[in-house]
Amino acid sequence: MLNLELPVDAPSPPPVAPGPEGLRRAMQDVLSVESDFVSKFLPRQAMARIPSGFPAFAQWHHRQLDDPTVTWADAAPAYALACLSHAAYGGAFDPSVEWELELQWADLAPLSRLPWPQARRLVMAAWAYLSDDTSLPEGLDAALEAASHADEDLTAQLDLELVPAFVVLRASMARLPMAEWRTRGQERWLPTDTPALLLAASPALALLDCLTLHGFNEEEPRCLARLAFAPHLLRGLEENPGQDDALAQARRRRDVARWAAQAESLLLRVPSPTCPGEFNLLVNPRHPDFARLQRFDCRLLHLDRRRQGH
Repeated sequence: MLNLELPVDAPSPPPVAPGPEGLRRAMQDVLSVESDFVSKFLPRQAMARIPSGFPAFAQWHHRQLDDPTVTWADAAPAYALACLSHAAYGGAFDPSVEWELELQWADLAPLSRLPWPQARRLVMAAWAYLSDDTSLPEGLDAALEAASHADEDLTAQLDLELVPAFVVLRASMARLPMAEWRTRGQERWLPTDTPALLLAASPALALLDCLTLHGFNEEEPRCLARLAFAPHLLRGLEENPGQDDALAQARRRRDVARWAAQAESLLLRVPSPTCPGEFNLLVNPRHPDFARLQRFDCRLLHLDRRRQGH
């Protein structure tokens, strides 16, 4: 591990403000800590390059936290770790990657006071930026770079936090790649020959959908799968409050069919027919952004089949 003890007469290193130089120094500090994880990056000097616009993003995102307890000195190593690790893993933030990054963050404890749950938010936001910076508004990088040199607030508003989604699957299905997943319930909105996945915006709704559509009859174990996606990949179905008659439902089905046929977005938020006030998420597996839907963990569910008669 890095020896952080300084001679008694050695001056403390000067603080570095957010920006390219501060992030560059943070990356050097991260690389200087000895660990098996970091050693994978040392021979690959190209990974030490900071992508254009990333320092401005890191500064902007840090300001958006609006938390005085998260200083730049504590946040910069998280952004640096994200920048170094993103290319190595190809932008696939799955459970095994998260586990390795959590171990690495423990090695980097001398550089930051942030616990992993806080650092994880910064790492995930940075990965979202690095995976999809072409989808950001044109000129945003230049505007952030310019604002970082000015004594003014950054007014650009952009939600880069990932949105969670949930689905209950058979254990055998959960082990397959997402492209091979099959769900039920999307037939409420689409013809049976239109490929789509039905997710839920909450784990409780995912379980309720499962029990409504499948019941307790099947013996194969079920798993609750957790996914996530960038907010810009989702659009909402236009609603007319107070209209829930047959004509309104037909119009919704027409709008959903057009959404699928024209690949208007990867995900579409629709009202849940199972639980009023909740929402389901339809996924179009033919959409070119399908690979951006991120899979996290799958947890085994223990259903009490003694209640199947209720």
